[in-house]
Amino acid sequence: MRNAFLLAATFFVGSLQMSAQVMGDEQADPPEFSLNETQLKGQMYWLASDYLAGRRTGSIGNDIAAEYIASQLQGFGYEPINDGSYFQEVPMESIQGPTRGSLKIGQTVYEHGEE
Repeated sequence: MRNAFLLAATFFVGSLQMSAQVMGDEQADPPEFSLNETQLKGQMYWLASDYLAGRRTGSIGNDIAAEYIASQLQGFGYEPINDGSYFQEVPMESIQGPTRGSLKIGQTVYEHGEE
């Protein structure tokens, strides 16, 4: 989903080591070089916190984390690259495990839910 892409992109941007951008006669450091350890720890603790309830794809915690990351990218001055959005839609297919099952070893059959 869009959130998985955004999360991966943020970690990439956070760890990316780019050369300084030249602006006129001055050199400007990219925003990721202005992070200090305390700020980064705070962001990682928030994204990993129980408040986001595991950030499972499609969950409200995942949506909150994605919006947080998008706001951080915007705050650092990064321009959206997907038609004016920080998000990319990724089609996901939902699957569910079987409700019944059995295992046969030799002549013995084990049914799900039975001893």
